[in-house]
Amino acid sequence: MFIKLEESHIPLIDTYILNNGDETIYLLKPLESFKNNELQGVFYGYMEENALSGVFYFSAKSVMCLHCLSPKVLGNLNLLKAIKYHKPKFVKGTTPMVDGVYKLICRAVSSTTDSNATLMVYDEAQMNLGNQATLNLVTGSNKMVDELLGDLKFFIDVETHFGRQVKAINDIVKEFKELIAQDNYLLGVIEHEIVAQGMIEDETSEVGILSGIYVSPKYRKRGFGQIISCELTRILLQRHKKPYLFVKDNNPTARALYDKIGYKAIKSYKLLTINY
Repeated sequence: MFIKLEESHIPLIDTYILNNGDETIYLLKPLESFKNNELQGVFYGYMEENALSGVFYFSAKSVMCLHCLSPKVLGNLNLLKAIKYHKPKFVKGTTPMVDGVYKLICRAVSSTTDSNATLMVYDEAQMNLGNQATLNLVTGSNKMVDELLGDLKFFIDVETHFGRQVKAINDIVKEFKELIAQDNYLLGVIEHEIVAQGMIEDETSEVGILSGIYVSPKYRKRGFGQIISCELTRILLQRHKKPYLFVKDNNPTARALYDKIGYKAIKSYKLLTINY
């Protein structure tokens, strides 16, 4: 039975996520928000014999995250109705889950594109930070960061690099300021020029995900990506949280970097982008 999940179902979601580990990493943050009465989206579940056999989350930012125990759940017509109602632009999950959703919706949407990535987790290996002397790392709310956020070209380059449509500049800066207020956004600076960045996303009381690691083209091959990645990892470890990251399968250079600093691959994930 496919149902909307309410607060009374939180213990069932908790048990489901605990039992399925890293395959449900995208559901950790919304579950914590649900527990804290801060949820900005909707949870659905597939119930069998008073237990969940599938969990689906539709965020307020048009993202669907999912996991299920059986392929038959992904063929449920009520799930299709929920997708048509919420119209997510992106679907996140392990590769089999996203492939199953694609089969369900392929005839009901205009077009889709997908990208494959690998989930990696830090395994406590010794980090090699390299030489930081030429790269100043800054974050937090201060005058210098406020001035650096005026470098709009850098942020437009970042959005373009990750294949995202460039949003209104004010929206981009607003998002970064929110991350900075949480000390989750790191800038690499040389002589008052932003040359690199990285951030922590989907942070919960137990985990955090490294994201958005970027170095300006003319400053690459100097180890700056490694410095940013290592510092963000250290921040999470200091908070006693387990660091994760996703690396695209078509980026062997980034994969080699993360292998080097102590991350290991654990799951294949996929992002499905939908056009209606």
